[in-house]
Amino acid sequence: MTEARAVLFELGTEELPPRSLEALKASLATAVVAELENVGLPFDQAVTAYASSRRLALRIPGVAEQTAGTTEIRKGPSVEAAFDSEGEPTRALLGFAKGCQADPEQMQRWKAGEDRLKTDKGEWLKFDEVVEPRDCRELLPEVFNRALAGLPLEKRMRWGTEETSFLRPVRWVALLYGGEPIAGEIMNTPCGAITRGHRFLGEKSVELEDAGAYENALKEKGHVLVETTARRQQVLSQIEEFESEFKVEAVRSEPLLEKVCASAEFPIVVAGRFDEEFLNLPEEVIRAVLEDQQQYFSTRGTNGVLSRHFFAVANLPDVNGDIRVGCERVVRSRLQDAAFYLERDRLRPFDSRVEDLGRVVFHRKLGTLLERVQRIESLAEYVARKVDADVKTVRRAAHLCKADLGTDIVQSFPKLQGLMGAHYARIEEEEDAVCQAVSDHYRPRYADDALPETLPGQVLALADRLDMLAGVFSIGEIPTGTRDPLGVRRAAYGVLRLVVECGLDLDLKDCLVQAVNEYPESFRDDGIPQAVLDYLADRMYGYGTERGQSRDAIEAVLAVGSARPLDAFGRVRAVEGFRNLPQAKVLVATHKRIRNILRETDVNDAEINSELLTEPAERELADRLVAVREEVQENCAAGTYGEALSSLAALAEPVSAFFDEVLVMAEDQKIRHNRLRLLRGLQDLFLGIADFSRLQD
Repeated sequence: MTEARAVLFELGTEELPPRSLEALKASLATAVVAELENVGLPFDQAVTAYASSRRLALRIPGVAEQTAGTTEIRKGPSVEAAFDSEGEPTRALLGFAKGCQADPEQMQRWKAGEDRLKTDKGEWLKFDEVVEPRDCRELLPEVFNRALAGLPLEKRMRWGTEETSFLRPVRWVALLYGGEPIAGEIMNTPCGAITRGHRFLGEKSVELEDAGAYENALKEKGHVLVETTARRQQVLSQIEEFESEFKVEAVRSEPLLEKVCASAEFPIVVAGRFDEEFLNLPEEVIRAVLEDQQQYFSTRGTNGVLSRHFFAVANLPDVNGDIRVGCERVVRSRLQDAAFYLERDRLRPFDSRVEDLGRVVFHRKLGTLLERVQRIESLAEYVARKVDADVKTVRRAAHLCKADLGTDIVQSFPKLQGLMGAHYARIEEEEDAVCQAVSDHYRPRYADDALPETLPGQVLALADRLDMLAGVFSIGEIPTGTRDPLGVRRAAYGVLRLVVECGLDLDLKDCLVQAVNEYPESFRDDGIPQAVLDYLADRMYGYGTERGQSRDAIEAVLAVGSARPLDAFGRVRAVEGFRNLPQAKVLVATHKRIRNILRETDVNDAEINSELLTEPAERELADRLVAVREEVQENCAAGTYGEALSSLAALAEPVSAFFDEVLVMAEDQKIRHNRLRLLRGLQDLFLGIADFSRLQD
């Protein structure tokens, strides 16, 4: 084993986008590890990745000084193709020898029958190529160049006159092997042992003496906290100090915390406040100004009500209070704008804005927002009747659900759509249930978002998504790859969450047929509902496995029907409970056997002729099947699939006896067909719940 030392790599750039910093750090670590393994350079897998607004870095402990020397066998032409009838080398052999840089002695060995590969299929020439060890100082620049070039970046930039591109222009590169700087170029930038400190607080150039001293050198000389956790702890500790001072509690948002920690290399929390008069604005508006526009933390008082204090995160200390004053000035201006928008929006009745949606295109192929609202109204009413929701409330909420999209406040703060619709509806004394449904119908906005709280809101949210899915599939704009501009995947996942977690026992195929029929005649296609249902079924695998359910149980259930997701996941739970029973193994194996037998026959009915039951074992199975069938069917109709499967488990013993004692494929055709019908009846009973042949042992 050659000497092993730590390697430090740092890529210095212009300010990187905060939202992609953590993902970029993880991708770089993964890519570098893969490249090191590819070149065969031994290293310790405990790689540490760093990222801040101006740098990406990796520390790799225990990197060997060189690769191990190896011998690689290169396979040449077959013996028949290598020599002609006179034993002289052919063009195929001469080409192989040239590619291997073989000397005359090697040619003589081939002619003498040496250096050959013998297999059952023939005999080939071979060449043992000696691969010399390569020094890590030569390999590492190549490794990092390839890793950086392969990163999955959405957009790349070029700078200077070179063709090199990256997320932001590269300004410096540090590369050390232990305490030794490694020469070379990475992304057309010379490597060295010099890094740069904080843009305002630290030394302009910081010399790194050893790979292990990276963090301390940047902290002490560069005034940079290169570890994300260190920056996070500093922000939170300073926030806690201000919370204690002002008797408030910050509204902690994980995405906001991640963003501010990625934006500052030495974060300093600055406490500010706005005029008390702005507390009369809706809380959602104030938080949108502070958290979304300004990236500040809003706060609540001890009574839980939003307070006038806020916390900003700066990249340098607020020595003279200028940063605080600047933050307060900007917040005041933003809140004044928001107050003006709210006042101007109220100059018109909220209901009158619905007609304005006729001038807004939802999608060039799917018409205007007004047409979409009209479709949602009709579809929501249909769904409401299916789940016994208040039809009047649902229809009114559907009529108003998109009206706020034309307001000034929502155009300035798109995140407030729905919330401001509910706010304006309350001002105009709409029923609370209508306002709540308008507010909630965008939920869930993302995978683990909260669901609508009321049944009308759940119905409206479902109708909104089903209309969009039906339309997108009608025009053939199904998402492929990573592109999904209309959020189809998110909508499909939302449909599953709404139906399953809100307990809406709906046949989605019927709902999708209704959704498609709301579109003009030219959009309608009998295959669209099933296509959307198949797409939802594909999403059900991921949804179920995320909830801890096994993929084969989901597959077994979906094989017999997925139109009612709530019912389907009830069957999945029952199947997973059933497979733990001692009888399950016998019945699953039996179902697979029955399926294989029936696949080769044309028997499609289960009507048994009792007079043709000649063997005691088949009579016993038929009697038990009749006794169990009604009980199983009643439980399935009631959705108590666990009890249905417990009843089926009672068939394990007679089924085993049947296959042990009865020849299914009897010579007498009538007896054979009668026994196949008996098996068909047994299989149909299983298929009322799941296709158990798909369960893994």
